Amino acid sequence: MSVFTRLLAVSDDSNRGKLALRKAVQLANASHAELTLLRVKTPQYQGIGQWLQQKVHPQSLVSHLREKRPHYPSRELNLCVKQCQAKDLPTAILIELKQADYDLLLVEHHSYSALQCELGHTYDWQLLQRVSLPVMFVSDSPWEQQGSLLAALELDEDTEDHAHFNHSLLLQANEFAGLLKQKLHLLNCYQEADISMAFDNQQLGCRSLKDNQWQKLRQVARPLALSDEQLHLASGMPDHVVPEAAQKWHSNIVIMGAAEHRGLLSELNGHASEQMLNQLRCDVLALKPSCPLLH
Repeated sequence: MSVFTRLLAVSDDSNRGKLALRKAVQLANASHAELTLLRVKTPQYQGIGQWLQQKVHPQSLVSHLREKRPHYPSRELNLCVKQCQAKDLPTAILIELKQADYDLLLVEHHSYSALQCELGHTYDWQLLQRVSLPVMFVSDSPWEQQGSLLAALELDEDTEDHAHFNHSLLLQANEFAGLLKQKLHLLNCYQEADISMAFDNQQLGCRSLKDNQWQKLRQVARPLALSDEQLHLASGMPDHVVPEAAQKWHSNIVIMGAAEHRGLLSELNGHASEQMLNQLRCDVLALKPSCPLLH
């Protein structure tokens, strides 16, 4: 059984959100988890006049919270549906997390323009920074049968805490792959003297740095008994390497660390990592070292 047993899936009732909720149901069925669907209605501003009116007479942050438990006689699914009105998705999610306990948050994976990313942090990035739970950003693309799951690792940090987190991330990635019948691939990104991007395999002649990176990758992958064709090494910036790797291997899901001091989606990397999250078109599962389930 999955370590994730209480799932919260959130949607603003857009077409993309409705398609994403199907994956939440599929994951809940596969992992025998309880699933709560939170449908959030956000205000739609039609012009500057309505925007100013909202600023002068603000609505309450969350209102009209309703809950219902539909009965599905043909499914063994513990499902709860909630509806609320809020100024935006992050606000509704943060308030819901104060009212009930969950161990995985699923939200639709939005696509933002370069201008939106430049003007301010996106909703997806806000959730990564403000929510303590692991977050799964769900796209509207269906999971391919016998597809692949890509776990993006960072092996340059040698601290005990980071090694433990990498181990936990790999175990969770392996469990997800088995749960959804996906083939697990591991990707290790590293930096050379230049910042060019190149995918390497173990048959190529390599320098000492590359040899060292391959040794680290094989060492962490040994408990999972993965074949060499499932291990990948790439030199370059993770912000470019990870999205290209996910596209190259047709990954249904990318699993990576978040909110670490030097993690792939860390505050230290900041805006560049926000761009990477926005570039990924598949599902993204961001795991955090603060999650009690990973310790």
